[in-house]
Amino acid sequence: MRSLLLIPLLSIALFSCAPRVLLDTRVMNEYRLDSEALSRIQFYITEDVVLTRYENEKQKAATEKGSLTVTNDRMIDQVLIKRGTPGKVVKVLSDSRLAVSFEPDESRYLVFAPTKGNGAYQLVAKQWQGDRALIDYAEEVYLSNHGAGKTALGFRLRKSMKVEEKQRVAKGNRVR
Repeated sequence: MRSLLLIPLLSIALFSCAPRVLLDTRVMNEYRLDSEALSRIQFYITEDVVLTRYENEKQKAATEKGSLTVTNDRMIDQVLIKRGTPGKVVKVLSDSRLAVSFEPDESRYLVFAPTKGNGAYQLVAKQWQGDRALIDYAEEVYLSNHGAGKTALGFRLRKSMKVEEKQRVAKGNRVR
């Protein structure tokens, strides 16, 4: 009887800590994930991504107290998406590419596509400069941090097995 009570407790414990796995083409094919299913899955980014955009530099010159003062104004716009940040698919683009938003404003998204090697969905760039990328984000071009090319999409995969079990105790059969 004790063992029958442990089964539901163990199944609850197993479901609560579902492992995160990478989204790849094998998973997409095995579970037949279409755009509707993808939009209902909570995705997570696997690496920190820092996007930086520099506004044009403005130079001002002024003369004060007999000297020339030159002031350079430069604005830096930075977006930090930390590892483990939840995101959702907002568009399925051509060539199996996915637009995933990690902000409430869904027009701000990163694009992920399957790689040729293992088929994992990794960050797509407009252009690569070594291990840094030029990325279109919110209709602007940003420069990524070093190592952004390793950034992929992960999600929690919960597997369950439904087993219907019937049990009865044989009463025995005596000869009379």
